[in-house]
Amino acid sequence: LTLTEGFGQMVPQMQYTPEERYDVVHFIREVFIRGPNRDQYFEVSDEYLDSLPKGTPRENLVPPDGHPRDYGPVLTSQFRREVNRAMTFDLGEHVFASYDLHRMRQHHVWDGFLNLSQTQHMRYRGERQPFPDGEPLAGLQTYHWAYGADFDPAPENSLMEGLENSKSMGPTDPELMRYNGHYLDGRTATLSFSVLGREVLERPRVHRLEDFVVLENVIRVASGETALQLTTGAFDGDPGTEGVLGLAGELSAALDKTGSAHGAIVLAADGAAPGGAFGIGDFIAAAVAGDTEQLRWEVTSQHRLGLHIPASSTPLVVRVLRFAGSGAEEWARFRDYADLVVQNGLMTAPDLSAVESGGVPRWTTVIETAGTLDVKKARYDPIDYRNNEGISPTRIKDRPRVSLPTDPAYVVDDLTLPEDNPWNAWMRTAALDFFDDGRIAVTTLGGDVWLVSGVDESLERLRWRRFATGLFEPLGVRVIDGLVYVTTRDGILRLHDLNDDGEADYYEDFYTDTDVSNGFHAFNFDLQTDSEGNIYFTKPGRYTDYSQPGALLKISPDGEDIEILARGFRVPNGMAVDPQDDQIYVSGQEGQWVPASKISILPVGEDVQPWFGVSQTRDKPFDAFVQPFIWMPRELDSSTGGELVVRDERFGPLNGKLMHVSFGKGWIYYHMQEDVEGVNQGSVVALPFQFDTGVQRLRVNPADGQVYLVGLTGWDGEATERDGSLNRVRYTGAPAHLLTETHIRSNGIELVFSFEVDVESAATVANYSVERWNYRWTADYGSDHWSLDDPSATGHDSVPVRGAVIGEDGRSVLLMIDDLRPVDQMMVRMDFVASDGTPYKEVTYLTVHRVPGSQEISQR
Repeated sequence: LTLTEGFGQMVPQMQYTPEERYDVVHFIREVFIRGPNRDQYFEVSDEYLDSLPKGTPRENLVPPDGHPRDYGPVLTSQFRREVNRAMTFDLGEHVFASYDLHRMRQHHVWDGFLNLSQTQHMRYRGERQPFPDGEPLAGLQTYHWAYGADFDPAPENSLMEGLENSKSMGPTDPELMRYNGHYLDGRTATLSFSVLGREVLERPRVHRLEDFVVLENVIRVASGETALQLTTGAFDGDPGTEGVLGLAGELSAALDKTGSAHGAIVLAADGAAPGGAFGIGDFIAAAVAGDTEQLRWEVTSQHRLGLHIPASSTPLVVRVLRFAGSGAEEWARFRDYADLVVQNGLMTAPDLSAVESGGVPRWTTVIETAGTLDVKKARYDPIDYRNNEGISPTRIKDRPRVSLPTDPAYVVDDLTLPEDNPWNAWMRTAALDFFDDGRIAVTTLGGDVWLVSGVDESLERLRWRRFATGLFEPLGVRVIDGLVYVTTRDGILRLHDLNDDGEADYYEDFYTDTDVSNGFHAFNFDLQTDSEGNIYFTKPGRYTDYSQPGALLKISPDGEDIEILARGFRVPNGMAVDPQDDQIYVSGQEGQWVPASKISILPVGEDVQPWFGVSQTRDKPFDAFVQPFIWMPRELDSSTGGELVVRDERFGPLNGKLMHVSFGKGWIYYHMQEDVEGVNQGSVVALPFQFDTGVQRLRVNPADGQVYLVGLTGWDGEATERDGSLNRVRYTGAPAHLLTETHIRSNGIELVFSFEVDVESAATVANYSVERWNYRWTADYGSDHWSLDDPSATGHDSVPVRGAVIGEDGRSVLLMIDDLRPVDQMMVRMDFVASDGTPYKEVTYLTVHRVPGSQEISQR
């Protein structure tokens, strides 16, 4: 029950199936109870099992059998723990091929399918990597580009040095090989890259007749003065024969190791000559068609089948046919097939350059949904949650909710997702941004980009069009000059609709990440820009093997240069750049070496990289830690999302505020900042709304000036009613009753409101309560709350309020506090009446780094 429903601060472990939860129970019984706590152990009997409640499976956790998800022609991901950046092609005919994009090698080909059952494509948490489910096509696992004197993987002459059976964190030297991106045309995909400066287009294909499987790679090599070399296969073992022979030639034990590729086959095979006749056992073979007059085959000393592609003043288009078989019958079958292709032009090579003008669309169905205005869903009270830690998070819906105003200044609208779609795409929405005309670009964790139109005041006719697929966990998106940029786990893509048919045709590799980790938490978070066009995103600092963990990165507008601005973040699941002055804010999630959730401000003009508290080696002293401007306890935000500085007057009194969302709570907040003698500090208030998922990102729509949010259900959250959500926080124009500023004075805390207060009610000290506490920076997950008055004790200090003084304009209150000191966290609760009779009940959390000297405040 605890695993299913959670307990206290432990959230439900919904990422596990019922069977896996029972596995956890059995592990605890056998390891922690059978021996150390024998008196609590009992034998499991049939009667006991029959007494247990019957399971009720959760629907739609994984796609139903017979209706798999359609990820598109290719899917980018990790591949087992061998390849950090793999692109897997569904070639059809039950054959899949996977490329290592860091080395442009086809590293695995198999008969079966790509198993995603333990990944986020199928599970809420999904900590494992995809893996091939099926039999590898024996003899066809080696295919890669090389350069230099021969095709063997030596350091001085191969892109593959030491990497054929190992992973790589980043790409090779771009002067040797550079991946440009890929094109889609219907259900086919074409890779674009350069080798030694020559541009290459490559499309893998398969031809199958029952058990006869021929792999084909169609390549278009641009003109250039540098010769290229392609390894098309490698024989495992010591062949009896290897070399080049004509299509009509006879096999023998003595073949030339080199020869023209025109009208010829290259092979390596087990061979024997019993009774003087040559026989053939297991073999690999390749043939080429197309512009082959100057191409040459070579079999190397390591039994690799190499293809020399010469310098050329014109582009060369070549079809490379590869086959592995056994025995004379299969050899003859491949030779006859190659002869049909090479000599008779069977299935001429496609013009790969045509993809550069756009391809045939795949997702032509436009799905219409209707939104809901003012959903009227209130969040719970964080103090009630803290005071009832024994309440299961899944039963939070039963806890008391805060009150929503009867005539609210802000409401939440719901933009209905196309959860029922022809491709069974899982709508776990992860990021969003806007085109100038108000259309939305929305990403999903599973790798989609959707475009949403019809976003007007009524939301009555939202139109959803699938724009791109197969991306590697896109957790950030930005529309720049009309093009969609997406932060993925392996870099930043720029998506091009080349023929204006509503779908991306070219997935350009705008920025290639040089530090791609296999760790489950190794996401690239968010995508923001500044006034000069620079691009920003963040990397986590825990549970990764990054060379630069916990970093804030700045990418130049052309994608060529990278700068690390700061380090030491744990899980910085979001950031913001203020469009007014380019000030940068970064969130941070509670955990090891992070005592509570926080938001940090990047110092301006620092000569060294600031450090924000987390180091995998923990080799920095605490006094090097840059304090956040605000801490947030778990009761308020258990897992941070993204930020946004609103700069649009149409958003009402919250214009100019730093907004923040919570992935853990499914809430939205606004922050109030002040500079006290050069030190940034501030406060936070949660708006009264509850969203149906954890919230990830938020943006202002340039068409209407309102704030839109997306979120998803993952593994660490209490808002789990839906898998994804898209909402709008809308200013109605009604009078707002908001706390708009907080100021630390030498003699108390000044609260500034957007409305006039009732003097008698607001001046009543009993209508306020103040608490404070500190955190400790340790290797534990989070921190207890520690007394400021008695640092050896846990708990909160109650802070006496000596008086409440109303400001001259009737819109501020100074809470008189004699013993005001720097402290990590203060909490102020207030419950009074506005001058118009409206009840006002609120709580704000503050961080106090510095208390200023005495400052007068005009009194009423």
